[in-house]
Amino acid sequence: MIKMALRELCIHLTRNCNQKCRHCYYHAAPGQNTHMTLPLAQQIIKEASESGVKRVTLQGGETFLYPYIREICEYSKSLGLIVAVPTNGQFISNKNIHWIQESVDIVFFSIHGLADYHDAFVELEGAFNRAVKSVEISVEHGIQTGILSSVSTENMHQIGGLATLFDQMGVDILGLLYHSEAGRGTEIKSVDPLEWERFMTRMKKVQPNLNHMRIRFETTRKLADDVLRPSSKFCGCLSLEKNICFVDTEGFIYPCSLAMDFPDFCYGHITDRRLSDYFSSMSWEWARQKVELPEACTACTHLSICNGGCMVKRYARQAVDCQQGKYIPVCVLYPDIDVYEEISIKQREQQL
Repeated sequence: MIKMALRELCIHLTRNCNQKCRHCYYHAAPGQNTHMTLPLAQQIIKEASESGVKRVTLQGGETFLYPYIREICEYSKSLGLIVAVPTNGQFISNKNIHWIQESVDIVFFSIHGLADYHDAFVELEGAFNRAVKSVEISVEHGIQTGILSSVSTENMHQIGGLATLFDQMGVDILGLLYHSEAGRGTEIKSVDPLEWERFMTRMKKVQPNLNHMRIRFETTRKLADDVLRPSSKFCGCLSLEKNICFVDTEGFIYPCSLAMDFPDFCYGHITDRRLSDYFSSMSWEWARQKVELPEACTACTHLSICNGGCMVKRYARQAVDCQQGKYIPVCVLYPDIDVYEEISIKQREQQL
């Protein structure tokens, strides 16, 4: 059994949010006043620090609606942790930017398209313009600033415009996430594998024209690299591969954000055992056994590469993410695994 050491922790401090984003996997919405107590949040972060965690991501809901957000950021920073805070950008202003500057290493703004699309997507008029103003304040105060965009068939044509806009503003990172049909996002169509690959190629051509900002494809790059190295022991789960775990508002621990809808994937509660004990007892084999693989999968010559793909999606659909079926493959970038054992990423990009 391969044991893993926890390196990054994501904590959902609150379910409350002033927006109702159509893709939200956490079902956050206005009026959901459930939030983690400050003592519990401090306990989790202290245990994480003692376990060797280097980075903590504090999120919601909307993070800045958490009643103790300043206290928990300052506490995390006092333990020497890298503090990342995702936000919708509606609550950052010149009034609170100074403590954010002191206690937060990077702020990620969730912006999913240009003004009209974004406002409709989050169901809040004027949200885009307020978020852009908050981005401007963050950059002006020297805070490392990123944009996170969930990319689907609906908005992928707007991402180039976002890249140009935020590069001109001095933003550091544009993180592009492949939209997963989870939570409230089940009605939004994911990009098919070939179109996603073409989209990545287009965005890589945009990168040299940017003066400052770096485009980063969240999660999928690591998976693509593993598919290109058949000898690697990729477990099929990026969160386990990257040694991350998630804690929900009630204190239950999960391997990833998508797993929060399924109790079978819950490691346990933070008050029952130390965080490090939970994570060190988990293994790739534990995750892979959550859902039995079908016969066609166990007989596949590529099983050692993908290890059955995403366990949560397999559980939810009772199907395997594979190019043999109608679902997105384990690697949305490289669906034809047998081809990618033979050619390099660079060669493939030249073919598109």
